[in-house]
Amino acid sequence: PGNSYQRSLPESIELFQNICEESRIVTTVRKTRGDDINAACGQLAGEFVDRTRRSNTIKIKVS
Repeated sequence: PGNSYQRSLPESIELFQNICEESRIVTTVRKTRGDDINAACGQLAGEFVDRTRRSNTIKIKVS
C-alpha cells in the first residue's frame, strides 16, 4: 500500500525461472505471505522453537 510497485505475474515468474534453468542457473521462487496483515518480509509472526539455549533472566532492581 502506498507505492507504485507491483508484483510480477506468476506466468512471468515461471517463464523467467525456466529460462534460468535452461542455462543451469538454480532459482528459488519465494511464496508470497503476509498480504492479509500488510506485513513485509521479516514482519511475519509465527510459532517457533528457541534453539539458542538462552536461559530466562530475572532483573532485580537494587536501591
